[in-house]
Amino acid sequence: MIAISTMDPLGLGPLTMSYAVLFGSQDYTAWVKREFEELMARIRRAKSRVGSRAKVLVGGPGSGNSPSCLRSWRGLG
Repeated sequence: MIAISTMDPLGLGPLTMSYAVLFGSQDYTAWVKREFEELMARIRRAKSRVGSRAKVLVGGPGSGNSPSCLRSWRGLG
């Protein structure tokens, strides 16, 4: 099992979006979202490289983003 704790994994929080707009994110994608997606991609690559069937468990204050963005979560693997 791989456990991840996160505050705002999809970059939907008001502070996160404010920073994305104020500091000039070109496509208004929050930095934390890009980093979370990269982390999930690294985990997927590592799992496939070693043939692991480990499950990924995401929790923490940001895990509440999941019900409204279920499609986004599924796409992360």
